[in-house]
Amino acid sequence: MLKTLVTRISAAALLVASVSAYAAEPLRVAADPFRTLKFWRM
Repeated sequence: MLKTLVTRISAAALLVASVSAYAAEPLRVAADPFRTLKFWRM
């Protein structure tokens, strides 16, 4: 029971983290276009 709860919590946390990272990406691109271009060229 506890194991499944921990698994669900970690899966939800991962989902939230990926969604927030995806939402923050355009802001980061707008804030720092040069570093973003450098990052994508690597």
